[in-house]
Amino acid sequence: MEEIMIEMKESKIERRDFLKLSGGVAALAVFGNKVLGKSKASLIETAKAGKAATEDGWYPGLCKYCMQGDCQTRVHVVDGVVVKVEGDPRALQNVGTLCPRGNAAIMQMYNPWRVKAPVKRTNPKKGLNEDPGFVEISWDEANEIVGEKLKAIRADDPRKLILCSGFGVSALGIGWFTNAFGTNNNVPSRGSACAYHFGSALTNGLGPDNVPDIENCNYIINIARTLGGNIGVSSVGTRHMADALDRGMKIINVDPRCSPEVSKSTEWVPIRPGTEQAFLLGGLYTMMHEIGLKNLDVWSIKYRTNGPYLVGPDGDYVLDKDSGMPMVWDTSRGRARAFNVVNSDEMAVEGTYEVDGVQCATGYQLIYDTIKDYTPEWAEEISTVPAATTRRIANDFVVHAQIGATVDIDGFTFPFRPVSIQFERGAYQHTIEGSFGDLVSKIMCELVGCLEVPGGQTGNSMPSENWIKPDWDGVRAPQGEGAGVEFIYPPETVDSKIFYPVSHTLVHLMAKAILDPETYHLAYIPEMMFTCGGGPIRSSFDRELFDQAYAKIPFHASVSLTYDESAVMADVVFPDQAFLEKDQTQGGSSAPPGHKVMVDATRGQVAFFWRDASKIRPAYNAHSADQILMDLAEAGGFLTGEGGFIQKTNLKTLDINTKPTIREISEARLKSSFGDDYSLDMLTDEYGPLYKYNRRGKEKYNYYWWPDDKTRFAMYFVQMIRVKKKLEKALADNGLTGVPNWENMDDYWKAFVPIPVWTPCPEFDAPEEYDMWAINWKTPMAPFYCGDTHGNVWLHEMMSTFDPYEYTIWVNKATCEQKGIKDGDTIVVESRYGKTQGKVKATELIHPEVVGIPSGHGQRSILANPILEEGPCFNVLCSIHEQDLAVDPITGGIEEGPAVKIYKA
Repeated sequence: MEEIMIEMKESKIERRDFLKLSGGVAALAVFGNKVLGKSKASLIETAKAGKAATEDGWYPGLCKYCMQGDCQTRVHVVDGVVVKVEGDPRALQNVGTLCPRGNAAIMQMYNPWRVKAPVKRTNPKKGLNEDPGFVEISWDEANEIVGEKLKAIRADDPRKLILCSGFGVSALGIGWFTNAFGTNNNVPSRGSACAYHFGSALTNGLGPDNVPDIENCNYIINIARTLGGNIGVSSVGTRHMADALDRGMKIINVDPRCSPEVSKSTEWVPIRPGTEQAFLLGGLYTMMHEIGLKNLDVWSIKYRTNGPYLVGPDGDYVLDKDSGMPMVWDTSRGRARAFNVVNSDEMAVEGTYEVDGVQCATGYQLIYDTIKDYTPEWAEEISTVPAATTRRIANDFVVHAQIGATVDIDGFTFPFRPVSIQFERGAYQHTIEGSFGDLVSKIMCELVGCLEVPGGQTGNSMPSENWIKPDWDGVRAPQGEGAGVEFIYPPETVDSKIFYPVSHTLVHLMAKAILDPETYHLAYIPEMMFTCGGGPIRSSFDRELFDQAYAKIPFHASVSLTYDESAVMADVVFPDQAFLEKDQTQGGSSAPPGHKVMVDATRGQVAFFWRDASKIRPAYNAHSADQILMDLAEAGGFLTGEGGFIQKTNLKTLDINTKPTIREISEARLKSSFGDDYSLDMLTDEYGPLYKYNRRGKEKYNYYWWPDDKTRFAMYFVQMIRVKKKLEKALADNGLTGVPNWENMDDYWKAFVPIPVWTPCPEFDAPEEYDMWAINWKTPMAPFYCGDTHGNVWLHEMMSTFDPYEYTIWVNKATCEQKGIKDGDTIVVESRYGKTQGKVKATELIHPEVVGIPSGHGQRSILANPILEEGPCFNVLCSIHEQDLAVDPITGGIEEGPAVKIYKA
């Protein structure tokens, strides 16, 4: 271990010296005394002498320095060394642009703080503050050690292996590996701080979220959401957002912070954190009680929603006794009938009725009655948004929807509704209130008919005839997280998924179950953790708890780029390649839309994302994560044969009994998507990006596949009732009194109601001394830790030198004056769960009641670059405990709006 650290220290070079050398042949090989087979001195002399290169070329690449991961690049390689990376102007995803992160990828590859070779632990005592005593070993030894562990666990009980994945590694093989091994315990570390997918899964049916049809949309209410130049800044989405604003589109940003989106948009509406639902309820009240049904999209409500369905006292649909179908009130016959035999025009939207002696009402009527007290004035007291502002925005939303307008595409007539409401992480991460806020936004969209039509809001995936396909009841079938998981007891997985059936990811509950398997009803004890891309110790909210959980696991292997927290807790560390070095295809074949928006260029596109790194000399003795996974599958005895790793690829051209190379897997994926006429040898820089379209024209809108009343969206969220009933029965059938660690199940069950009533988050109950709220957001330079963005010295220099807001604590200027705090003062931010400190940035860019702490700074392992410690750490202010009501029963996400107090350090 000491030798590794000495080499790191000796390999230091100033960035300015680095830049001076960057025009030379081997400029970027200066890190490490023997990197690329030459000494530092000889490489520098070669560069200074300006000797002619023997090999000089450009090769296709793909950036993976954020979760978007689809910016296609051109990589300039000279004598095996990467000297330049730029966006490919022919790529539809980024059109030649590349953000500073993408440009700084060179520094990711030649980073002296990387894991340079496989290492094993010599200190049996595990802890974040313990020196692991790593010693270098060969790849054969590393594979043998871990392979033997895998064999033993697989023979005993495959569930005892936990694989923790994440955005840090873009590996195709993770699913193949876990499926072939036989474990269900693939627990992503991402998501507990960004669990915003449920509403889209329940309504649009497409993941991971919903996006606006930005090229045709005219009015967006953007609530605490990235939209454009903040994270995926080079994506075509940023370009189209700017174009849309130039043509007159309005974006109303509702956010405690003045974000990059706000600075370029129409209006900033500052709001108290954790009250976004109240603001939207005020808007919904305005639409239903003041604007009124006759001025809303009555056609869409009748034809495209379950608003007309009759609901009984139990909260579920009233069913026809003969057909078993949900009933509506047929106004032409004056009685209730099955929805599928009634003309949608004749369905009553409003009203209370009696059916077979039972009082019932339409879903629309129940919503109308439930929100009768949620006036904009009521919402103002909670959210601080003026009632007049809420009322104006709601009216503008309806006006801009152009209710009744149509558009013709390829001879097919669509409703045209150029409005959308975008609701994401910043608003979602509040217990129950966040999920309910998104559901309110869905109702508002349905009242104007803007779901899955031109100009409106659509799910963020390839258009398909399957996405909004109706279920037995005529309503779009809940999919993904909206559908829920099967209750299998005792739990098969370590993350308590059965107790949070519609949740996103639950890595925090994984850690708690490892420490207390009895409380979480585990019938087995996990024996091995395999971290591949996940960093839950850093990204979750209780560092000490994860420290204890990882220390308890008998064996831990980690695939890591650097010595992050997961790596220092490992018994064996496999060095992952930087993405520039990975000579393989990455990502899925179905291209995602432009970041956070739908654009014509990428909607329905199938792309083959390819990196040709064959001419790049790897900086260190590292392998790609996919190669590591395949080698470990071989060492563990589940690579080949029926049910093996190779078969799980579903690539028909591969022989399941023969180990392929990573290039051969890439070749097979290429042919699977584009046909046998294509080969990797064709995909040169001259050839350019490869893509095709599966959906164009009218087919790129999901309305086309299920028009008129062929399908419906949930306005009355009956699925919530069904999830509750199913879980209640499952608990009772298994003799369980409740969900683990919930002291009062009423606090849990109140999340599962069909109409999203106002439900304040638990931080409203904090003592009065906690008189402010803390918020957090992703920043352009460091949106995630994935790929060691926070440890990239080029990015660090940009953030620390040119961005006075990055490593600071934002406090409103008026609040600073009130509390006697000055710009640059060091203050403490303290919640009921923890505290952090940092320098104040006095600003008017944040709500007066709010403390802003950007990004994920302020944490590091003992072997990581010290610059990672800089800046305040937001995560310590949050709880992950059920007793604190910090876990959302719906999404499983963590409450991220802690009540805090501030004072000088």
